[in-house]
Amino acid sequence: MYQNEYVDSYGFIHSIDNIIVDYYLTCSYKLATTLLFEVLAPFGFIQDSGSKLDMLPSFRYEYYRNLIWYDGFTFSLGKYSHYDKVHGSWLELDVMRFKVNPNKHDGTPLMEAVIRYIRNNCKDGYLVRYDYAVDIKCPLSDVVVLGSRKEKGLYKGTRYFGQRHKHGYCKIYDKQVEQHLDYELTRIEYTFCSSNIPVFDDILIRAPVSVQNGLESLPAQSRLYLDMLQEIEALGGDMEAYLQRIAFRTRKKIEPYLCSGIRLRVDSYIFDYLIDCLLDKFIISSVEEPVNTEGTDFITDFDCKLPFPE
Repeated sequence: MYQNEYVDSYGFIHSIDNIIVDYYLTCSYKLATTLLFEVLAPFGFIQDSGSKLDMLPSFRYEYYRNLIWYDGFTFSLGKYSHYDKVHGSWLELDVMRFKVNPNKHDGTPLMEAVIRYIRNNCKDGYLVRYDYAVDIKCPLSDVVVLGSRKEKGLYKGTRYFGQRHKHGYCKIYDKQVEQHLDYELTRIEYTFCSSNIPVFDDILIRAPVSVQNGLESLPAQSRLYLDMLQEIEALGGDMEAYLQRIAFRTRKKIEPYLCSGIRLRVDSYIFDYLIDCLLDKFIISSVEEPVNTEGTDFITDFDCKLPFPE
């Protein structure tokens, strides 16, 4: 199920998965916590097993005091201290960080209740981080990363590139196995920070070919490996198993000659469409507004992105 999806001309399904949104509260974080308990209670939420309250601050200028989680929803409520250069004073702003997977919860009664809570108690939010997913109806072995970025590891069939929770982190895994589907489906999933430009690796969705032009550019040893791999495949062997045993740099030279196919590209139109759907659904602001210094208990506008750790 997808909260919003975009099917491109190749049949690849693009969607946005997990999101993290920071909101400024229009009331104190303590009152917001009480109101949130009231929203969650009718759905079976139990406070003792689903929350940690009055935690010690972990940072001087921004910190969470209350952590609440239930059925895939996570809320962190606390304070953020902002220095007002105009008045030469500090403002303590009440804030909330919200984490959820919209693909799993969109349209559910709980999601609708949470959205109403956000509309009633929060100012426009700031999208901190999101997972961009591309689902492709092909086996995992047909997704080839041609770039020079090394894999960080392989765990239960999932391939990892980059540092977890950081911009550009990528994982590629078998969605058919995860969801027990009766057809092949591979997911390519990127983590992007909204403050950075989204960039894909050089990823090829491949289809085997018998002849490829331009072999003269390969060194003699690499070309020998290529010929051997093609012979193995022609005889019905598992070419992929042997390919993974070749040295990393040599393997990256060979891979483009083993296959032809579709290269995954960043499409700004698709990105904008999916992000716009999020902005509307989760009351996320696309502009920054000046801080209102009139109030002491709550603010009505803001000029900065929340610097909570990601």
